[in-house]
Amino acid sequence: MARAALAHLGIFVWDLAAMERFYSGVFGLVVTDRGVGAVFRNDLVFMTGSADQHHQLVLASGRLPDAPSTVMQISFK
Repeated sequence: MARAALAHLGIFVWDLAAMERFYSGVFGLVVTDRGVGAVFRNDLVFMTGSADQHHQLVLASGRLPDAPSTVMQISFK
C-alpha cells in the first residue's frame, strides 16, 4: 500500500520579500517562479529545495499583519 507524502505547502504571508529571504537563507530554498494567482489575485512566489520539483513551498501575499498564521494549501501525493 502506498503512503501519502507531503508534496507542497502554501502559506499566506504579510511581508512576501521578508519570507522569501527567510526561506532562502534558513532552508536554502530557491525561487523557481513568480506570478499572480489566477483565482485569487495575490502575488505568489514558488520555491523549492529539490531540482526535480517546480515548487515545494508557495508564498502568497494577502495576510493582514494582525491575522493569525494561515495555511493556503497542503498537498500530498
